[in-house]
Amino acid sequence: MTYTDGAGHIGEGQLRDGAVTRDKEDLLPPPAVAIEVAVAPPHDKDRLRFMVEKLAELEVSRIMFLKTRFGTGRLPDRSRASSWAVSALEQSRGGWLTRIGTGWVELESLDASKLWFADKGGPADPGPVPAEVTIAIGPEGGWAPAEIPPGSARLGLGRTTLRVETAAIVAATRFRFQREAGNGL
Repeated sequence: MTYTDGAGHIGEGQLRDGAVTRDKEDLLPPPAVAIEVAVAPPHDKDRLRFMVEKLAELEVSRIMFLKTRFGTGRLPDRSRASSWAVSALEQSRGGWLTRIGTGWVELESLDASKLWFADKGGPADPGPVPAEVTIAIGPEGGWAPAEIPPGSARLGLGRTTLRVETAAIVAATRFRFQREAGNGL
């Protein structure tokens, strides 16, 4: 069997009589970029679960639920969302557990120096990928005009309008793999 502690340690062992006999263990380095996703949750619970699971497989460090003007989704039960993240970590054999936010987050409370807005009108390649990033994903109804401050870092996700969960996964993937490859987006 394989196991992890969610803090970088992974290992293999044998399960016998209800106890794990540990064998080979490794400490994985943290991901090359610490990604937080601040997302207006989708209205549909199944799409929300899908998003949490996929972001956890990508070892996003934290998922926060964003309060927006046009958002219609509800906060998930924290213990249920945490169990989705644990299950995804186990399935992916990752080493780093995604933390789940405990309540609504306002855009103004996020660190503007790390904040990137996923936006249809954003540039496809905004330059070098920072070591820490918070990606803001808007609601199904889109961003209200005043929600994206002028001069904010923006990330384009293509020419079509993506669903909330798709936008979150695509944005996290772009930051994760481009940073690991040592390139801009």
